[in-house]
This record gives sequence, structure tokens and C-alpha cells, in this order.
Amino acid sequence: MNRALTRSPRFGFCVPIFAYPGPALFRTPSYERLDPRMSLDAAVECERLGYDSLWVADHFFHGHDGAILEGWTTLCVLAGLTNRIRLGSIHLCTAFRNPALLAKMAATLDVLSNDRLIFFADSGNRRAEFEAYDFPWQEDSRVRNARMREELELILRLWREDGPVTFAGQHYAARDALCLPHPIQRPHPPLWLGETPDDVMLAAIADMADGWNSTPATIAELRARLARVDAACVSAGRPLADLELSLEIQILIAPTRARVEEQLDYAASLPAPAGSGVSYADPASRADLYARWASAISCSGSWTSRAWMGFASSPTRYYPGSRPYRITTSRQATKERTTSHAFGVQYIGQSTLPWTMWPAWASPLRRLCRCWRRWPCIHM
Repeated sequence: MNRALTRSPRFGFCVPIFAYPGPALFRTPSYERLDPRMSLDAAVECERLGYDSLWVADHFFHGHDGAILEGWTTLCVLAGLTNRIRLGSIHLCTAFRNPALLAKMAATLDVLSNDRLIFFADSGNRRAEFEAYDFPWQEDSRVRNARMREELELILRLWREDGPVTFAGQHYAARDALCLPHPIQRPHPPLWLGETPDDVMLAAIADMADGWNSTPATIAELRARLARVDAACVSAGRPLADLELSLEIQILIAPTRARVEEQLDYAASLPAPAGSGVSYADPASRADLYARWASAISCSGSWTSRAWMGFASSPTRYYPGSRPYRITTSRQATKERTTSHAFGVQYIGQSTLPWTMWPAWASPLRRLCRCWRRWPCIHM
């Protein structure tokens, strides 16, 4: 598992298309109300700042009030608002759309966006959404993932084959189906899968995927997930290095370390979404909240601005190393705005463990500081 870095790290932005404020610290801990225009402006600004990709979630209802933009529609709008940045779905639920239709939708987006699509698929894991929108639900993830694999097999055939496609599966079928024009990316847009819930998903990752993603995880858990993916690749006769590996993390930006703690206090004081079971009302639990965030990082020197940054995975602790990482080269901090906004950042890089990427993080983090200085949608 200790391999040299074979690809340069890349950074993307998880577009906040829902609001989930409060102590659960799930991607948008101080985004109190969904503002569609602000979310789109954030994505456009990220392209200007040099980020590599935008990522959009796929749910029917989410966040503290259930309000969320429909993911595929949002991705298409972002394709028209941007020119260079890659466009990725986050856990696009194949069960919510007929696979032949989804193949056509994705091929069209890849063509119209000039080959920028990353197709990140998933079988779905929120029973309430399936039942509310009258989609069949299977409690066993292996059953859901087997169905997803069948869907992906049909999608890949439609993307690859020039002539009419006839397909007869257990759940889906197609007869003399065409998917023209094909995606610009050949043989097809990158296919990503995520997590390691069961052996069916692991086999699909090893056999079909071009990339793999982990949601926020502790170092120990990330090691375990990567080990499972590696073992599946070995069984399939494929090197793990074939996969583009990624980790989703969160970053909180504030002018000083004290302001980081103030913003954590503020996020913790917001009402937790119903059913989250999270509360940091007492001082002891508040201290635990701080412990879940890594030590702040002071950015200075040639960086555009100076700011303290706390790195975290939500809601468990994440460090970019075997111990909390702290750099304190300057005590000065730029005093600009008085409130902060925490948001998700997608980490993409070919490495077995994220902290091996640390020396290459300087440029993307510099972009974050610039984002703080120039982008009014991130309130600092």
C-alpha cells in the first residue's frame, strides 16, 4: 500500500445544492438556507480560481429542510456557465433513471460540455427517498449494487457500440437502442464508484471503475477501505494504480484560529437537522467538537492572504498526517469579514493515503485563500 505518487493531485468543489447547518458538520455546517444563485456563483468562481472539477449530489430531498436542487439539471446548468472545469456527479443514483435514458443524457452532456463529464454512479442508500418517489427499494445493499451493475453494463455498451444495442438483463432490457452521438471521451467518460459496502460493489469497482471515492473518513477507516479496494483489484488481476483515488474532506476558513473556534461555536449552536441525533449544547461536547477538527493551519508568506484553516472529515477526526499538522509562520491575519462559511472540497489524487499529497496542496490551498479574499459568497 505504500506506493510513490503517480499522478499530480487535483482539487474539486462540492457545490452546496442543499443546506445542512448545525453540529452534524455535514458539508455545509453554516449554510443555513439554500440560495440557488449563491451556489451557482460559487461553482463559477471555483473555475475562475483554477479548481479542476465541480461535484453535484443526487437526492430528492436533503438538508435540514429537505430543499435540494435536482442534481443532473444543476450539472447541465453548470456546463453552460463554465468552460474548462470538469463536471462530476456525486453518487448519481442509477435506480432513479432508466439506464438507457441515463446513457443518452450523459452522452449528450459530455458532447455539449466538450468532454468534461465524470460519471460517478451509485445504487442509492436512502430508503425514504425511494419510497417517497415510488421507486422499488431493496434493503440488502448487495441486491441494489447487483442491479446497479446491470445498469452500468447497459450504459457502457450504449456508449461504446456504434450499432443498435440489444440487451436482456434481469431488471432492464433494450432492443435496437442507439446512443448517438457517442460521448466525446472514448471509449467513454470516466466511470467512478464509491465506498466499499459489500463484495458486489467491490467487484464492480475492480471490474468496471476508472475512479474510486471515499466520503470523509478517519485515517484508520480510509486505510481499511483502500485495503478492501486493493484486495478486490488483486482478485480481478488489476493493479490498484489503474484507479484514480479520491477523498472528500471539508475546509473551514477564518481570519484567525480564534475565529475558527468561534465559527465552530456558531455552527454548533444552530439547530441540528431533525433525526440527526447530534447536539453540542454543553461545554464538554463542545470540546469534543473541536477535537474532531484538526489543528489549524496558518497560511502566509507568498500566499495571497493569511488565514487559519481547520481540516476535518465530518463528523470524525481527519489529519493530513499521522498527527495534527500545524504551521504557524505568521501571527498576523487579514481582518476582512466577520462571518465564515464552511464548504466541501473534493480531493482527487493518485495516492493510497491522502497525507502523502501534503507538499502538493500549497497551490490549491492558495486558491482557497484567494477565494476567501475575492468571493463574497464565502463570508469571512
